[in-house]
Amino acid sequence: MWGDGRDSWQSESPVKMKKFAFLLYPSFQMLGLISAIEVLRVANSVLEKPIYSWIFVHDGEPEVASSSGLRVTAEQHISDLKDFDVLIVTASFGHQNHVSALTSALLRRFARFGKTLGSFESGIFLLAQAGVMDGHKARHISTTCRCLNRFSPKSNLSAASSPSSTGG
Repeated sequence: MWGDGRDSWQSESPVKMKKFAFLLYPSFQMLGLISAIEVLRVANSVLEKPIYSWIFVHDGEPEVASSSGLRVTAEQHISDLKDFDVLIVTASFGHQNHVSALTSALLRRFARFGKTLGSFESGIFLLAQAGVMDGHKARHISTTCRCLNRFSPKSNLSAASSPSSTGG
């Protein structure tokens, strides 16, 4: 209703908490992870009530070293992940060494149940290898597109014009 003294962006209906899960693989890029978390944290700090939460999950050992050597402790194994809206796969160097039949099956299950899946850096390879990219559009740095098309020939992968425009 207009003219009630509230800003037009405020809503009377309760906003559902949006839950993000970050799947950490060894040598993941810390910059992508921290940037995403800071955006969620800042958004929560300016809202009346926080609407974003996040959790770190792993596919091996709970303590995961980033490419810079800094370690992050994941709260749970991906197989225990139940309540989330968005899963971001974070990987970098040696992503091909981290392919797990269990995790690939879980990624396909999450996709079937309508969960939003995304990735940072080489995490897209793990999504492609799981088969969840088939029929979807994605943008990535041009040098990796040929390799990605080999893993996911049914997806619509295109090269970004520069690394800064690749998104997530």
